[in-house]
Amino acid sequence: MKINRLIYFIAGFLLLGFLMAGILNKSINYRHEITIQEEVNSVFTSVILPGQIKMWLEDFEKAELIGNLLEDAGNQFQVTYNLAGRRTNFVMDIVSFENEKELSIIAYPPQMTISVNMIFSELENGTDLIVETSIKGNSLFWRSSLVLMKPWIKRGFRKNLLSLKTFLENE
Repeated sequence: MKINRLIYFIAGFLLLGFLMAGILNKSINYRHEITIQEEVNSVFTSVILPGQIKMWLEDFEKAELIGNLLEDAGNQFQVTYNLAGRRTNFVMDIVSFENEKELSIIAYPPQMTISVNMIFSELENGTDLIVETSIKGNSLFWRSSLVLMKPWIKRGFRKNLLSLKTFLENE
């Protein structure tokens, strides 16, 4: 009897701690910066064209434009992504688009909202790319889960940027 109460107490305490992480953290945020030895127009093009994205972004399958022109802020894409062997479709909005300077998007996968702002700066020997990301879970469970997964997600985003660098510099 006492063992059952102790187990319930520990499980309840762990659950409360898990949920508190989501209550205290509405989103996870991080920033990456990378220098790519390629002209800014090539870097920008590789980030915005679905055919190019597929070459460096792991698990990306396709993005279909839902609108008129690629560079119109407010346009949307229907994105197909394969995550852990499971195909996921979601909408992605273009929030701002300044050719070869800045791109901001918001993606709406099923359990979260992902905001990404990319700033492109021309350097003498390449391009500086700054990526600021904010991810918010759509429920308390997902906000709590994101807090626990932050290191893994951050490494994944960094890996994708390094893949972009490798793709462009070895092209």
